[in-house]
Amino acid sequence: MRIWQRGQRKTVQISHFSNEFSNTIMKRFILSLIILCSCLTAWGQTEYNKIKNQAERWYNSAISNEVLPKGAKNKTVDYPKLHYCITGYFSKGILTEGQIVEIYNTEFEPKLVLRGKVSYLANRLLVNGVKYDYTEQGECCTYGSFYVSNSPDNLMIYKPKKALDLTITDSNIEYYLGYYLKCPTAVKVKVTPQIAIDGKNGGRGYDDFAAPLDNSVISKIGYNNVSDLILSTSKDAMMHWENQLYKDFKGVVEPRLQDDSSILFIFLTGQKTGFKSGHKSIRVYEEAGGLCMELNDNPAQQLKKETIVVADKALIDHDSYWNLRTFLDNMSEMRWEFRNGDKYVGKATFTATPSEDGEGESIAETITVGKYTFSNGDYFEGDISKEFCCGLPISGTTHFKDGTIREGNWLNDYKLTEAQWTKISSLRFPSVARDSAIVYQNNNNYDKYMAAARKAESGKHYEEAKSYYMAAKEIKPDADNLDDKIKELDRQIRYEARRKQMIAKYGSTYGPKIADGEVELGMTRDMVIDAFSTDDVLLHAYRVSNSTDWSDNRIETWEYDYDMAKRYMDKQMGDDAAALNLILGLGSAFGYNFRAEVSKIVKYKYLRFKNGKLIELKDSSFYDDIDNATDNLNNSLWMLNGLF
Repeated sequence: MRIWQRGQRKTVQISHFSNEFSNTIMKRFILSLIILCSCLTAWGQTEYNKIKNQAERWYNSAISNEVLPKGAKNKTVDYPKLHYCITGYFSKGILTEGQIVEIYNTEFEPKLVLRGKVSYLANRLLVNGVKYDYTEQGECCTYGSFYVSNSPDNLMIYKPKKALDLTITDSNIEYYLGYYLKCPTAVKVKVTPQIAIDGKNGGRGYDDFAAPLDNSVISKIGYNNVSDLILSTSKDAMMHWENQLYKDFKGVVEPRLQDDSSILFIFLTGQKTGFKSGHKSIRVYEEAGGLCMELNDNPAQQLKKETIVVADKALIDHDSYWNLRTFLDNMSEMRWEFRNGDKYVGKATFTATPSEDGEGESIAETITVGKYTFSNGDYFEGDISKEFCCGLPISGTTHFKDGTIREGNWLNDYKLTEAQWTKISSLRFPSVARDSAIVYQNNNNYDKYMAAARKAESGKHYEEAKSYYMAAKEIKPDADNLDDKIKELDRQIRYEARRKQMIAKYGSTYGPKIADGEVELGMTRDMVIDAFSTDDVLLHAYRVSNSTDWSDNRIETWEYDYDMAKRYMDKQMGDDAAALNLILGLGSAFGYNFRAEVSKIVKYKYLRFKNGKLIELKDSSFYDDIDNATDNLNNSLWMLNGLF
């Protein structure tokens, strides 16, 4: 490959050229350092700078110092007629392997063409370093390995009179730094091929562009055909802006060549981030043959995410992939995610109002028929745009998180006060609103049942009062000692039934007394038995004896007998009697008098009947002293037995 055409010869003194070369290199180094520092300070590590720095690191590694062989001498070989010269270390008449060589174009002002480390492959000169090309836009650098020759057999001749034009042929290219229009452009050729454009220093509308490249494309069109490489990009492109509405785009682009040779990047699917206001990011992506626009996290809205779905992506041309109005016009589904965790998926409508300056429009969206899912697991299916009750949608079906399903206005089932409805309206979740309504309604019913029960009880309508207390108990099983109230009512009901029964059996004079368990002289034996039947122990606490007096009257005597009463209670208790007696024995040691407690139950200790009528009656007062003395004696004997 010829790197330049022959031109008018320019005489150059080698000694002067070396000094001039040193000055040129120093100026080039200082200028490059200033430019690099300026770029890094102005806007940091752009993709272009990243590739450029990678190239510099590769270059520094490629030209790392090696030990200079003995006898190697630094000299310059000038080819004045051919307008190039070579400077480096020579051994035995050829460039020394492992040392740095520099090749210059000397047609006009000396320009560095190639600099790198010398190596040989099949006797061919191979230089690992940088090749320089000079364009109107500036200096272009190719990093890699290059075959260098100036003879027909592709070898290097160091005798100027026998040499031909210099040929530099690419061998293995790593990086290329060139220009797209006036924009510095970097191409990474190996490993993960990539192209990056410094749009800021090139005067483009963007600061930075980068995209991966396909190896086959590089092989086909060349690493230095920058415009065509850019036009080949598509997926995983990145762009950056410092002073626009947003800072970054990542995604798929469609590069289009314009009439002025510039390239317009049409954004397809991808994500924009770094917005100065409004949404923090916007994403466009494909889904099941459709196209979605996702708007994320606008601080001024309650929505954390809004997704507009177009079922058929063919409805959106490439130029409109980021046009919100176009998505809304072709919308098939709206998805909302609220900051509180709620979600909506379904239909939506919108209205557009032109701005006062006529340069824009404001858009108001309304969700309609769809599924609204609450963050607690409840969800509603129906028309969100229609009726609400207590802040909850009711034109559809409400699905509670416990699996319950209700149609329409389920809140109509509850009868609440105005204050209670106000509290219900402050609740977010249907389940919580329902449960609270149930509690409120139960409280209301409970208060109603309790009031009715007390009224019925005061009127001695015990059955009615019990039914109200039972209804209240179903609502609050453990409230207000309802079990005790119901038991007392049961006692009253049984008493009233017994009273009616006794009155019906014995009349209004004796009937009420017998129902109360009271006996008096003149009552029959049957009356006494019915009176004592209120407690079955009474009927088994008497020792009964029968006799006949001088007038042949039948005499029946009932005398209270504690032991008979105790035997009856033991019999009724069965296996539990032994344990009870043990406890009673222990209790007696600490002052508990079971005999006295039983004695209290038996009010009448002596009864005598004559021909079936009660003629004598003695109550407990007559026998208390005897019972107490007996009990004290028994306790003393029990304790002595324990001691001895």
